[in-house]
Amino acid sequence: MKKQIIGGIAMLGAVLLLAGCVATLDVSGTWTGIVVFDQGDAFAGLSYTLTLILVQQGSDLSGQAGFGSALLAFMVPIQDGSVSGSIIAVDASGTVSLLGSSATVSIEFDGECSETLMSGTGEYRVNGVLHTFSWQAQAG
Repeated sequence: MKKQIIGGIAMLGAVLLLAGCVATLDVSGTWTGIVVFDQGDAFAGLSYTLTLILVQQGSDLSGQAGFGSALLAFMVPIQDGSVSGSIIAVDASGTVSLLGSSATVSIEFDGECSETLMSGTGEYRVNGVLHTFSWQAQAG
């Protein structure tokens, strides 16, 4: 019986140690990078500057996300965001002014992150029209 108790305590300790190894990164701060639209997309060949302003509480993310170019720039609030281990997911949306017209935009980012770099794929919708892209951003 004593061996079973000691074995159970050892197993519990191993589980707790492994759980600590999956710690979530703190990605709070401003991240800047680039968005490149996929081949076959109506925006293929275009790239935008990417800005993510992230506020992290536990694994939840809030803040703003946006694109910019010589012709347009916008930021929209993050509606849902999370980071788990090195996996990041951000959904941002809002109404913005694009080239003098009001537009509803949403941006979804999925990817991997480290303390200094994040990258992945995403979807950008303007008034419901879908565009796909890859992205990369650096901290600072």
